[in-house]
Amino acid sequence: MQRRGLELDVIRCSALINACKKTMQVGKAFEVFAVMKRRGLEPEVITCIALISACERTMQVKKAFELFAKMKRRNLEFNVITCNALIRACERSKQVHVETGLRSLR
Repeated sequence: MQRRGLELDVIRCSALINACKKTMQVGKAFEVFAVMKRRGLEPEVITCIALISACERTMQVKKAFELFAKMKRRNLEFNVITCNALIRACERSKQVHVETGLRSLR
């Protein structure tokens, strides 16, 4: 991006993470996330939702809930989209994470 004169910002990084999610490249999504953090860009709710959804698509339930916990620690407001992504992650993995889910939402 920067080679083309585009500055990295939270919106562009979130869009990149979302593109990685759609192509099942979760590792790349987390690389973009790491670049954001190194450059001092603070992830927003949309960034976290994209990462949680990426975890959901690849059945990484534990990682999805870890991201959600980090979101809460940073006082990022979660919404119905965030909760739906977590529910889908549990459903796709065919693992019951009701306890973890309920604890996380408190």
